[in-house]
Amino acid sequence: MDMVKQGESWNELEQLFDHFQKINRYIRSGVLEGSPRITRTQWLVLRQLERLTRSTVGQLAERLDFQPSAMSQILDRLQKVGWIVRTVDPKDGRSRIIALTAEGIATVRAVKNTQVQRLAKPFSSLSLANQQKLFQLMAELVENVQEELRQNADLELGEN
Repeated sequence: MDMVKQGESWNELEQLFDHFQKINRYIRSGVLEGSPRITRTQWLVLRQLERLTRSTVGQLAERLDFQPSAMSQILDRLQKVGWIVRTVDPKDGRSRIIALTAEGIATVRAVKNTQVQRLAKPFSSLSLANQQKLFQLMAELVENVQEELRQNADLELGEN
């Protein structure tokens, strides 16, 4: 598919981007101000740990594009509130494995639940047909984005 050129399609993409931002801001506003108190950065780290189950500081920093020293500070705060635990890596005694605690898992679930609840009312205002259409289109867009990411990763590695 050709790159989108300036013009009507470009304007529509800009509008779509603005819509994504507004929806994201709406969802986040109810989560980050609610209970439990959590910053956006803490949420990014907790979600990544949920996906990975366990990780090293370096792996988390790389995945989230943070400096390892900044990641360590974030992890210090998360450990202080009891959401993560650090254990010695059995394969490399110098390294620490980071994992969610039971309280950390409960926090992730609570925040995700709040996000879903926050989106439920505006989503339910759509007709059932439009809900299904939106879900299908979003799934297709995510698939296309993931394919683009794979292709870019292959290009960065020199694989074509």
